[in-house]
Amino acid sequence: MAIFDEEIRKQIKEILKDMNKEVTLILVKKENPYFNDIKGMLQELSELSDKIKVEMKELNETNLEDGPAIIITSEYVKGEVAYFGLPSGYEFGSFLEAIRIAGTGLKMSNLMKDLIEKLEKNNKELLLEVFVTPSCPHCPTSALVSYRLGIASKKIKAHVFEAIEFPDLANKYNVSGVPHTVINKGEGEYIGGYPEPYAIEKIKEILKL
Repeated sequence: MAIFDEEIRKQIKEILKDMNKEVTLILVKKENPYFNDIKGMLQELSELSDKIKVEMKELNETNLEDGPAIIITSEYVKGEVAYFGLPSGYEFGSFLEAIRIAGTGLKMSNLMKDLIEKLEKNNKELLLEVFVTPSCPHCPTSALVSYRLGIASKKIKAHVFEAIEFPDLANKYNVSGVPHTVINKGEGEYIGGYPEPYAIEKIKEILKL
């Protein structure tokens, strides 16, 4: 059974039509109730763009600590970008935008360039763990900030979690509302779907950059 109807398929094709680099979506295997839906969704995406390839890997073949997850890779992706769970509802749009950027390249703001320069100068790594839910209209903003940062720098890992599918990790960080962004496993955090300039300033403040 198709996941996307014909109208959605047309919209996806339109969004992805300008990709000039191949994007590989790596499905990290771990059984859960949504695994087959994730697999089916990725297969349909690969049918809608000749620039999208799908691979499957075991969890122990990756650097990730949990799954199922989708790693987005391309020549343009410098860091590590992954979505944990099934990107549905509001989250599908930001996930699709991350794929589009991975295939077309990223235009960085001066604020983003400054953050990356400071990370490199201070030899600091940045792990963003963003907790979202499909029904949250503010979550895609925080998810996309992390995707863009992960695409921009080898110093950055962007991990977006569907909070309902990963309750143990959400409980570990006391996630009671979304979007909730955790920095470097608890070095700091911020709650809310803040636009990129505010989010970057918050990250710099937490990392003392």
